[in-house]
Amino acid sequence: MNTQRAVKSTRRKPSARHVVKSAELLTREQRVQKAVKIIGKGRARRADIEVELFRFEQTRDTQARIRSRGSKATVRALRTLGAALRRANATLPYDFCLLLGIDQMIWNLEVYEATLGNTVASSEKLKEWLEDLEAKKPGMSAADKWKEWLETKPGERPNLIDVKPGKPKPDAYAKRMAALSAMALCETFGIALTTTRATIRKTGEKTKASVFCRLAAVVYGNENADLQHYCRELVQKRRSAKPGQR
Repeated sequence: MNTQRAVKSTRRKPSARHVVKSAELLTREQRVQKAVKIIGKGRARRADIEVELFRFEQTRDTQARIRSRGSKATVRALRTLGAALRRANATLPYDFCLLLGIDQMIWNLEVYEATLGNTVASSEKLKEWLEDLEAKKPGMSAADKWKEWLETKPGERPNLIDVKPGKPKPDAYAKRMAALSAMALCETFGIALTTTRATIRKTGEKTKASVFCRLAAVVYGNENADLQHYCRELVQKRRSAKPGQR
């Protein structure tokens, strides 16, 4: 008889309200249809909604690409690529390395990884080397610094640094952008910027969230998402801003 007991995981499961899989997000057409319904069919203009959704998706995707540059997956890929380049640089003939530009690729990786901010002590060596070079020869261009590094002996120049992955920080950028797009739609169609959350009264009657908050949720892609905080944040900033900054 097997006496082993099942070991329960101690990892905390995220709340269902915070977990939205990409497959569960509304499509572009679904967002447009639901936004038209919220605003009013006789009032909403489909073209304006599509333009605002396109703007939201572009800014959201751009921010996601920027944040992914410092992710663990990117760091692991850079580390693997750097190790492979160093092995190739040590094994292949020197003229062949120059032909393929391996040294320059290593240099580019070192400079890029040094700017990530999550590096071990070897990155400090690269920064110190660049600072010393700038002090000795001020005003050097990036190409001149590359030539200087290439002409320096391997033992006297910093090697490819080893990057230490950092913990990704939770980001609500997409939700804030969705609230901003919803605000633009409300202003386009003359809708009041109220930030009422959906509630259930003691009698059991359900009340809808404000049009502003519902539009923000639809633009975000999850009509059940509670974006009241981000909508209210925008309204407060608008009220506290100077007349010329609104």
